[in-house]
Amino acid sequence: LKFSNQILGIGNYAFKNCSNLRSITFGDGINTIGNYAFAECHNLQTVTLPTNATVNIIGEKAFYNCQGLQEFTMPVGVGKVGDSCFEGCESMTHCYLVATENGTPLNMNLRELGRNVFKDCKSLEELEFPSQYNEDQDVAWYYGCTSLKHITIPNRNMTIMDGLTIVDPSSSVAFSFTDFQNMLPEEFYLEGVKDEKLHKTSTANSFAFKYLGEERYEKVYNVNSTDS
Repeated sequence: LKFSNQILGIGNYAFKNCSNLRSITFGDGINTIGNYAFAECHNLQTVTLPTNATVNIIGEKAFYNCQGLQEFTMPVGVGKVGDSCFEGCESMTHCYLVATENGTPLNMNLRELGRNVFKDCKSLEELEFPSQYNEDQDVAWYYGCTSLKHITIPNRNMTIMDGLTIVDPSSSVAFSFTDFQNMLPEEFYLEGVKDEKLHKTSTANSFAFKYLGEERYEKVYNVNSTDS
């Protein structure tokens, strides 16, 4: 499916459940991708959006449960991605939140990611946030990302939090950093700015930490002790 430059938006539910759809190519003119626009397109494998496309919103569950989708590159102009946009995209190994040109990172407009955008993306290997993105993330929003090897957060004012969301309806206990660590590969690490919010979160919860832009790693083990 190929859209011309004259197509400005894709409406809500426009192509939901189109099981034979395998690839989508958007033109430069696209500015909105609606809620559930391509949800449940199980055989969709490739989505091509020009880096300079004018799209500024990708709606709630726009690519929900697109089980065949391999990767996605965010256009520069996207400012908001709706809840559960890529939830259940179990074949997606990479979602590039920072687009590049000739190897140089571009200045991204992304300011808001909804809840559970990457939930149950079990093949997702890494995430790098744009340098200006500063919205804290709930660790529960990455439930089911069992292949995740690292998360890079360049903004010194951003971190990851736990204890906010219950992911198991049969439980009254919120998803914790311990649950997150037990789900992840052993090689997982967080990458960020020394002595800033993410570094402090990493130290307090015994995550491996990589200093941003350096080949320098650390892991602090916290041992609980009681007075004798």
